[in-house]
Amino acid sequence: AAADARTKVEIARKAVDDLQKAEKRCSDNQHVISESERRSDDLKPQIESALKAKTDAEALYEQMKDSVDKAAKAMRAKLHVGEKCPVCGQIVQSVEHDDVFEQALKPIIEALEVKRKDYDALNEEHNKVLAEIKASQQPLADAKKDLDLAKKTLESASENAKIACGKLNLDAFDKQVLSKI
Repeated sequence: AAADARTKVEIARKAVDDLQKAEKRCSDNQHVISESERRSDDLKPQIESALKAKTDAEALYEQMKDSVDKAAKAMRAKLHVGEKCPVCGQIVQSVEHDDVFEQALKPIIEALEVKRKDYDALNEEHNKVLAEIKASQQPLADAKKDLDLAKKTLESASENAKIACGKLNLDAFDKQVLSKI
């Protein structure tokens, strides 16, 4: 009877250890998810800001591109200093060469590329965070199942240990008593 009580107490103690391990796995997985959700929330306004900056840069590029395109080049070729502009009716003071407009467009294109890269990088980072959240959900669900099983196992093992130790008039979780069994 003493050996049986000792075995059942050891099984209960192992169940306590398993329960603690399952609780830690649940806690660790929940922490990963919570931290990833916080990072996702932090990225959202940055993505919105980057999207606005990219959209504004694209609009500026489209606006400036019109001054460089073929129709604008053809129109500038017809302008002569001192004559009336056929579009606005004012006297033409000077006519810029096409390369001046192309050079003016160059920093706008470069800025647009930077804005696109910034936006893409933030989106990529956000997608990785969302993938982390998704990848952590199954381990958390598994840990919760293990936790439920560990609770049931502990409940059963504790009851068995109490019954076995009760037959000997001993407290199942008293270390001094356990060492005497």
